[in-house]
Amino acid sequence: LEFDATSSRWRLFGQQTASTNQIVNGLINGGMEVWQRGTSVSVNGSSNGYGPDRWAITTGANQVCTMSQASGLSNGSHYGCTVQRTAGQTGTSTLYFEQPFDLEEIIKWRGQTISISALIATGATWSPAGGTLTASIYCGTGSAAKRGAGAYTNETTPLSSALTIAAGTSAATYSATASSIIPVNTTQMSLVF
Repeated sequence: LEFDATSSRWRLFGQQTASTNQIVNGLINGGMEVWQRGTSVSVNGSSNGYGPDRWAITTGANQVCTMSQASGLSNGSHYGCTVQRTAGQTGTSTLYFEQPFDLEEIIKWRGQTISISALIATGATWSPAGGTLTASIYCGTGSAAKRGAGAYTNETTPLSSALTIAAGTSAATYSATASSIIPVNTTQMSLVF
């Protein structure tokens, strides 16, 4: 998975090219440019919902959140996504912002090592414990689905990396590489922040 700063788009390597043996073009709407459900989506506490196409959020108790279309963070990026807990909400559990993958996409990555890179900004009220944002690739062996706050069948986590980022950071590049390959029997998979 890669964020291409030139085109301001996410790419999850998923199709092998004969000339370079590189796997390309897997993450759908990684630049968060497509918003068919509207440009602002509210999600109740202890619930989940979709905002930008293919992206979902899972909230905890007392964590009503809004996913809103925002200006892009770099040249060439038209939009991005702001995830914000509604004022007055007191929930402190982890929010899960993810892109789940279909089996057709997952098959391409089996046996591969995945890397991610993203351009991320925070607002003045960014307040997770220690200012930490975690990115993970979760894999399982059940039916393809969102992971949310639960766990996949026979779950593995080939990639889990934490980034400490300060409140009010205008834009920072975040990169990580999986410590192991995507298991060859994977049938469930999500990129989760």
